[in-house]
Amino acid sequence: MLEASTSYQPANSRDPPPGMIAPSSFGDCSAVYDVWAETAQDAFVNITALLHRDSEVDYMIGIDSEFAIPDGVVSLGREPPSANVHYEELCKMVNGGNLVQVGFAVADANFNVLGVWQFNLQFQSSWRAPWHAGVAFLRDEAKLKLEEHASHGIPAAQFFYCLASSAMIRNPKITWISFMGYPDFGFLIRLLTRQEALPGDRFQFLNLFWELFPRSFDVRVFTKLGRCRKEVIHGGLAKVCETLQVERVGDAHHAGSDALLVVRCFHKMMTDSADFATQIPRYCGVLYGVGVDCW
Repeated sequence: MLEASTSYQPANSRDPPPGMIAPSSFGDCSAVYDVWAETAQDAFVNITALLHRDSEVDYMIGIDSEFAIPDGVVSLGREPPSANVHYEELCKMVNGGNLVQVGFAVADANFNVLGVWQFNLQFQSSWRAPWHAGVAFLRDEAKLKLEEHASHGIPAAQFFYCLASSAMIRNPKITWISFMGYPDFGFLIRLLTRQEALPGDRFQFLNLFWELFPRSFDVRVFTKLGRCRKEVIHGGLAKVCETLQVERVGDAHHAGSDALLVVRCFHKMMTDSADFATQIPRYCGVLYGVGVDCW
């Protein structure tokens, strides 16, 4: 077992670690806890303990990720015209790409935030060409500490083991909330299946997605496509937050902060419209872009 750092208390400690509330209390606990290699195992132990705390409670997990696509991959520069082309673009990004940061924001069914974890994976900028635009974005725009990712980021194999053995996977009591989540889930699926590449067929990918993450909603299905809403919101997560008047906690383009924002945006849509909650079940499991019902 890995040893925890002095700033992190293990799951059986009397006091909860940063980013988690005491077992006897519910409320808003939205401070983002940074997780590195030395604390990764304990973080997943605490997430699993939280999800097992009450077998009668359903949970939501907001997800976001930051990643580096392979050298030579160029974006279309426009919205792909079909779900199949979306999936082709996803495969180009994920196959040979690297997860750099993954955020999980855990909330109960009443949208009380119980903890936000930001997992920092091992990544070295030298793995990409010096002129790689994605690395420049992560370093200069997102302000990720790439030197720390190189020195004590979580190795992909360790992250796989901890995630695969946690209570987060194949759990029908969890509803995953994402914003244009197909890259996030694409990287996780490649990791969890231990394959070098995603399936060549989009429907094989979706079947894996539904198996590993049985319940999910993609906020962009509702904002960009206008499903279950009267108002269409064009733009990224920042524009959606501005329109819905949802405040950010933490820094933009950081996976923990963005995962929390996704949960809060979904909550705002639920509270803004009494009809929204009754209409959304038909879009459970639909990923924006690659989903079978988006077009």
